[in-house]
Amino acid sequence: MPSVISQIISDLALYFTIWWVVLFITLPLNIQRDPAPKPGHDHGAPLKPELKKKFLITTAIAFVVWLLLRQYLNSEHFLKVIGYEV
Repeated sequence: MPSVISQIISDLALYFTIWWVVLFITLPLNIQRDPAPKPGHDHGAPLKPELKKKFLITTAIAFVVWLLLRQYLNSEHFLKVIGYEV
């Protein structure tokens, strides 16, 4: 059995990885571009990026995915699949 510290570090690493993947999935959602941007502004820049909203959505989705994945990784079925004796 892994120690408590290594389990916490593994859980944080897994959550952090899931969070970044979900963030990159949610970033392009609901983007509205300025049809006539001001000189010097990027044509692809969103009018309202709503980053705070996307961070909250990302955090919630990542937490649910992390919980489900953690449950599966600690299940007897997964342990049997990888050849670990229960």
